[in-house]
Amino acid sequence: MSFAFLVRAYYIARAISALINWNRAPPTNSPNFPHDDTYMGETNSKGEPHGEGTATYADGTTYTGEFKDGEPVP
Repeated sequence: MSFAFLVRAYYIARAISALINWNRAPPTNSPNFPHDDTYMGETNSKGEPHGEGTATYADGTTYTGEFKDGEPVP
């Protein structure tokens, strides 16, 4: 394989990855997720977790599911 082929393959893979992840919000720290806690998913107009998402807490535990106004819905 030539170097040019590998470079093209790399950029094609990056483009495909960007297309797959185009609508995913980056992890954010909201007022309800302080310190090292992060959230990735849908948010409301205030930026709080609202809808489907995943919260990862500082102790390593995660919650994946529905949130409403910043709080997990059991």
